[in-house]
Amino acid sequence: ETGEKQVIEVKVPRESAWLYYLTTVVPVKDPAGNVQIVICMSKEITLRKQAEMLLRESEARYKALFEDSGNAIGYYKPDGTVISFNIKAAENMGGLPEEFTGRWIYDLFPKEDADAYMARITRAVMEDMPQEYEDHVPLNPGAKWFFSIFHRIMDSGGGIAGIQVISQDITQKKQTEERLHEFQAILQAALDNSQAGIAIADAPDGKLRFVNKAGLLIRDKSKEEIVDNIDIDQYVASWNILHLDGTPYQPNEVPLARAVLYGDTCSEEFVIRRDDFEDRIVWANAAPVKDEHGRILAGIVIFLDVTDRKKTVDALLEAKKAAEAATVMKSRFLSNMSHELRTPINGVLGMMQLLEMTTLTEE
Repeated sequence: ETGEKQVIEVKVPRESAWLYYLTTVVPVKDPAGNVQIVICMSKEITLRKQAEMLLRESEARYKALFEDSGNAIGYYKPDGTVISFNIKAAENMGGLPEEFTGRWIYDLFPKEDADAYMARITRAVMEDMPQEYEDHVPLNPGAKWFFSIFHRIMDSGGGIAGIQVISQDITQKKQTEERLHEFQAILQAALDNSQAGIAIADAPDGKLRFVNKAGLLIRDKSKEEIVDNIDIDQYVASWNILHLDGTPYQPNEVPLARAVLYGDTCSEEFVIRRDDFEDRIVWANAAPVKDEHGRILAGIVIFLDVTDRKKTVDALLEAKKAAEAATVMKSRFLSNMSHELRTPINGVLGMMQLLEMTTLTEE
């Protein structure tokens, strides 16, 4: 009809698949310009078509990932010009994606911030490995924390197509970390300033993780001597732990060891003997620390030096015994004195009664 060469794609069914052909139709004309015959030349392009379809599907998936990602994604040219922002990135900047395309980074941020971002883009251009950063960014309505990765994107020819920046909002994570740090600081202050000794040991070997200052003072030794690399087998020797009768403990008898090994909650009094052979009587309460499945993670023991209190109690008991003995002696003394006095007084009273019953003469 047209007398012109036509190039068309033909789709031909073959069993369970389709074959694709690129067909070139060339008309052959006579001297008068009339088409006499048509020559058709076909080349199978099935593999190319399949590759094109896969590419379109991949592009569609990438676009969906780019647009619907929960992270902010932006592409920049090496000179800092925006190639594209996804919806989340534009939302963080307070606008729509199309409003940022083609804009320069110095038009988007204050110079100090733009200088920092430009330095990152330049570094990403020069280096193969992705670069990671954390930033506290002032945004409307409030500042947010972001974790960002800068990475260069190469084209098929080996040139730099642009710089990809993926930013994840970690504000909630940072706030949680700050609260955790605050709680840890408060807990550490409480542990350090406690008048009772506190020790924590990991399961299953019972290696000491922490002993506070009050605990170290009871043994009168340093952390390096009685905490670092000390496990259950070394508790008795390093802390010189004895029963109240002076016999040494077995390693698995120590309250903290029982908490770690068996999950026992126990209270007990024992002796910690210092290097100068001064015995300190200690009251200890140990318990296991378990996860939600009941697995023992660690053990904790709170122990208090009750030596002075025990001495005070013993002194009071001795004083009580002495007072009771004095009371008994006083009672015996008064009983004896009463007897000694009553004997002569009874004679006098008898004579007086006789005198009252008798009429006395002048003589």
